[in-house]
Amino acid sequence: MYSAALGIEILCIMAAEIGENIGLYIFGFNLIGITLAYIIGYALAGFTTFMTILGRYSFSPCSNNIKIESCCSILEQLSSKGFL
Repeated sequence: MYSAALGIEILCIMAAEIGENIGLYIFGFNLIGITLAYIIGYALAGFTTFMTILGRYSFSPCSNNIKIESCCSILEQLSSKGFL
């Protein structure tokens, strides 16, 4: 469980940094550029974190059990560990 949380946190930080750097590159280093860079960075971080957590759900079409996979890592696929 800790490796999954750490992986999601690292992904969130990387997405925020990438979004902010892209925003600063496109809009420049001024008041409006910095504001838009922060907006882009946090929007990208929120989107990637949400999609990562949403992608961990395992919906079975034939049964009613909904399971959360433990990590998006290849090392923990098909294991029975999870947040629930």
